[in-house]
Amino acid sequence: MREPIWWLTLLRGLLGSIIGALMLACPEKSAETLIMLVGAFAVITGLISTINAASSRFDVWRTSLASGVVTLLLGLVALLLPGITASILVYMVAAWALLFGIIEIAAGISLSAAGAIGPLTIGVGLISVVLALILFAIPEAGVVAATWLVGFYFLATGALTVYHAIEIRARSRRRWPV
Repeated sequence: MREPIWWLTLLRGLLGSIIGALMLACPEKSAETLIMLVGAFAVITGLISTINAASSRFDVWRTSLASGVVTLLLGLVALLLPGITASILVYMVAAWALLFGIIEIAAGISLSAAGAIGPLTIGVGLISVVLALILFAIPEAGVVAATWLVGFYFLATGALTVYHAIEIRARSRRRWPV
């Protein structure tokens, strides 16, 4: 079994954290800016997840591949149709977070069964599901509130993903000393 490429996971986490910080710093920006930021992040992380899953063939590569493809497709929709309304944006982000969360929880359960660091993946999935439920329950909160929620989401999952990358790197160094 080959490990995921740690620096791709690190890159994904850093990008998420940066996008989250930008969203928290400028929540008053237009819905189109939010769509473009989320779309760009989704395309980049979808590509990273897809490449990582296809090249590594780690235990849960199929669920990571599915997560990457879904994220990539939703990102492309966001980039190609930026003029959609704010309420559709909220529902689109909620649907993406729910789908991503379910896939991450499934991957985390598989990783836990293999004795790996599945709880971190489950944590990212649970945060995603909670965000989705909040956005579905309160869509009228508006784009600024959604921007804050999504900003915190990206910051939290980005930090967990960075930690996950560090764990992957440490685990690979213990197996193959330099």
